[in-house]
Amino acid sequence: MKVLTFEEHSSALAAWWDLPKRPRTLVYFDAHLDLQQISPARLRRIVECTTAQQVAALSKPHHLHPDEGFSYSIEDFLYPAHRLGMIERIVWVAPPHVLSADPSATFERMQQMDGVEFEELLSFVRRPDGTAQGRLLGVELTICDFNQLARMSLPVGSLIDIDIDFFIALPDESAWVSPCDVYGVIEALCLSPELVTISRSVGSGFTPLCYRFLADHLAALFEGRVEDCSHFERLGEIAALRRAGTLESAASACRSEVERHPHCPATWHLLSMVSINSQEAQACQDRAADLCPAYEDSVLREACEFPARGLPLNLATVRQLETRFVTGQRSAAEDALTWAALGLLHCHLGRFEAAREYYRLTTRHFLKHPELASALASVLIQVQRPREAIPFLEVATTNDKTAAGARMHLGSVLAGAGDLASAEAHLEAASALAPAWTELIELRGRLLTAAGQEQAAAKLRQQCSRRYEQAIRAAKRLGAN
Repeated sequence: MKVLTFEEHSSALAAWWDLPKRPRTLVYFDAHLDLQQISPARLRRIVECTTAQQVAALSKPHHLHPDEGFSYSIEDFLYPAHRLGMIERIVWVAPPHVLSADPSATFERMQQMDGVEFEELLSFVRRPDGTAQGRLLGVELTICDFNQLARMSLPVGSLIDIDIDFFIALPDESAWVSPCDVYGVIEALCLSPELVTISRSVGSGFTPLCYRFLADHLAALFEGRVEDCSHFERLGEIAALRRAGTLESAASACRSEVERHPHCPATWHLLSMVSINSQEAQACQDRAADLCPAYEDSVLREACEFPARGLPLNLATVRQLETRFVTGQRSAAEDALTWAALGLLHCHLGRFEAAREYYRLTTRHFLKHPELASALASVLIQVQRPREAIPFLEVATTNDKTAAGARMHLGSVLAGAGDLASAEAHLEAASALAPAWTELIELRGRLLTAAGQEQAAAKLRQQCSRRYEQAIRAAKRLGAN
């Protein structure tokens, strides 16, 4: 069994590309379903690749990087995996905080996804075993928890893919299950996967840095490295002591681990977090960074953590990040990504002027930054300055991730300004991108009413009413256990 560990999840696509070409079942442990449509042009570049290295080169270097010639990222790599014939079915093993989410809100989010047909969403049903099954973007999808997984019969050659953000409970940010428990469930399935892929997802902010070692623990379990498994299990116990506030016990145990494993950066990092001696803490953190660059101080990583994990945010926190950020220490691209990340935090706080300044800085390096432009437009719309949002929304239409939402807002803003023809054009374009998004049909109906086309508007209102009723019933079906 081959086991590969990556920093970010999208690296799995190039690894799968190297396998013999045949459709497979993917057993997928993740707090997010990274299945989103990418445009035909971006997909075509992947299809034309002849080596795994070429596929890897098309991955965005960071999820905040604009499309700009790249074809996929951490949120959408499963779609090309399906379209290239690597994956035909996904068994998504989701953590409890995801499975307990409001089904109506989940259904609404799925309606806004590019390429999803409304009839596809209606295919989802709750099975007698408690799992949810349906089709999304042409992919057979089963959603379950890891206890339900233990009772499934799966193809022996199923691939196993694990993002360690699966292990992190939100909002308290503790590990809700151990790698040993998850490995035990997988082992009991008696699979013979060609490949196991494990993603850390720390740099993108989805996994706290202190839990980065969970990926190493999983790899050691799959590879049968008993001594390493024991070490990482002890690190898990130390992390739990830290969460419980028993720092002296945690520090004592961590110092023992440092003596036994002096070259393990995760151990040094944990010691830096539990030591009550500030000099020792800093020295340990420096040692962790010397051993592994992933443990170096990164304002970009920390800024990404707030939206990625829904952490509470205030201006004082953003100011602290800004004070620590020194440009030129890393690449110009990382500086620009950090500006974008800080700009997004200011948008979250409704601080348009500060965010716009970061947008200006970001576009020194990138020609455009559609995601930050979209966030800026949202702030302007919220404070009743919709016409000022138009240039930012136009930028946001150039990126797959933000295009449908930007066109929806453009349609609404232009309709309010009396330009009904342009508004309808944008809403039609948005509907073509996200055909299941019922709100777009509702907006188009209002436009037709304003234009005096009452008969056509009535048809759209009927369609909306029917869809809303179907969505309510579908959400109830998904919520029933």
